[in-house]
Amino acid sequence: MFDPTRPQGSSSPTARSAPAPAPEPVAPAPAESTRALLLKIDGLKAEAARLERERVALAVQVQAATHEREQLQYLRDQEERRANRAEHELRAARARLRKASGAKSAPAAARPQFADAEQGFRFLVQGQWATRTPMSEQRERALPDLVIGPQFLESLSALEGVSDAKVADVVVEIVTERAQEIAGREVHMLRTGTGGADPARTREDGAVAWRASLQVNTPSARRIHYWRLPDGRIELARVAKHDDFDI
Repeated sequence: MFDPTRPQGSSSPTARSAPAPAPEPVAPAPAESTRALLLKIDGLKAEAARLERERVALAVQVQAATHEREQLQYLRDQEERRANRAEHELRAARARLRKASGAKSAPAAARPQFADAEQGFRFLVQGQWATRTPMSEQRERALPDLVIGPQFLESLSALEGVSDAKVADVVVEIVTERAQEIAGREVHMLRTGTGGADPARTREDGAVAWRASLQVNTPSARRIHYWRLPDGRIELARVAKHDDFDI
């Protein structure tokens, strides 16, 4: 039935309302395990960065220490060279003073001559020992027995720049165990290689090879090579230049 009170064009008692806007999508919160992994990754990155900074700092310190060591080595070498020059100049000045004052030294006693080269060298060693050892100590500090190897005298006769008396003096220091206490002798074992960890050279009889300096801070400084025998005696092997390691 037509209802005059009902608005025309309306098909239902209640007007349709407009649709509500759809909500914006929200990203799902990461699971608890994922969050923990992200935190751990961030921590590891920070730790890696810290370790890298420490590595760089240590590398700088090592470089500085190496440079300082090289500087100290250079300064030490310079001081040793200056000391050697000063000693040489002092000896020269004393010689000039003696000459200027007209002092005349007594003629040197003629050196004994030996047909046997080994006997002659042993005489030199005995003389150097007697010179360096006070008479009051000679009984307690007797000269130890010494073995002269088959190549020693030949290498000694070919040696230049060092007198036989000087070699005999160093031999006395070696056999009396004084050489190890003298920095200039630079006593050390002869090794099978150039590395400090290489094993020492040995012979089938158990002897160990050693080396000592006859000279320091001079071109082609001379060295003496010897064997320390199992019974404690010293066997002289040969004298050589600084870069000659044969024995």
